[in-house]
Amino acid sequence: MELGRRSAGFFDDVDRSYVVAQLEGRMDAPVELTVTVRRTSPLLMAPPPGAEEAVRAEQLGRELAALEPRVLLTVTEEGAGDVPVFTVAGRVRFMGAPRVNLFRALLETLRRASTGDHGLPAGWAAALDGLPRPVHAEVFATPT
Repeated sequence: MELGRRSAGFFDDVDRSYVVAQLEGRMDAPVELTVTVRRTSPLLMAPPPGAEEAVRAEQLGRELAALEPRVLLTVTEEGAGDVPVFTVAGRVRFMGAPRVNLFRALLETLRRASTGDHGLPAGWAAALDGLPRPVHAEVFATPT
């Protein structure tokens, strides 16, 4: 990043149209989206690890929230590490700036959090509610 230079928008026209088509009119209630990033200063000689990814993640969050008014964006540095984190409704986290399929999953997560539709087969939600303690689940995805 150079001092005084602004980066181009995260979304092009096709991407913007896709985001609007996926969310516009399909969200019922506002949803909190928190982007946790470690910001850096343009005065540093060498940016710290993850600085470029953090800039992209924050830009993605801001442009996404600008396209859908029900996405309530908070950008924070509290607890930030080298990898940006997107948190939807305080419950579902995406590590790193989601791309391609994970971006689609982020949009779907926002939509489902807004409507309350968890998408689970009948009976699963009740079974999960019956678990004796909270469960931490991780899903790993790699680009192919």
